Amino acid sequence: MDDRTGIGTTARNFTGTFRSDLAGRVRSGDAKHFLGYKLGAFPGATGISDLRATYEDPLWLLLGLAALVLLIASANLANLMLARASSREREMGMRMAVGATRGRLIRQLLAESLLLGLAGALLGAQLAHVLTRLLVSSISTQSAPLFMDLAMDWRMLGFTAGITVLTCVLFG
Repeated sequence: MDDRTGIGTTARNFTGTFRSDLAGRVRSGDAKHFLGYKLGAFPGATGISDLRATYEDPLWLLLGLAALVLLIASANLANLMLARASSREREMGMRMAVGATRGRLIRQLLAESLLLGLAGALLGAQLAHVLTRLLVSSISTQSAPLFMDLAMDWRMLGFTAGITVLTCVLFG
């Protein structure tokens, strides 16, 4: 194995120095027990938290349920918009008689759908923000307070906008 960084060599030197220094200070049984421990280095980009291990599976289930609710709500909204469009059949016929093209009518209906979707997304994001704070405060106790940064950021808003546009194009 090529040790370009010198970490392996440094670790071996440290272990040898530690053994020679440890030999005179502690009993041999204790030294063997202590030297049996291994130091591990793990990526810390996602942090280390007992909450992650405890709540990971229930949160994946909650994410799946939220996606299912989004799918049902989108289908219901598409149904309502279809019923509205069929009641506007006469209006659409009049617009086509005046000279509007099918593309123009589709753009109008899509714009209405996007407007409704964006309004729903903004209300949903605000509701999610409030309910997330409520959820975290219900988990937190006085003996074990939980501090989490729950501020909205551009990634969350971008994801919400992307899902909104996607559902509007698919179901609108």
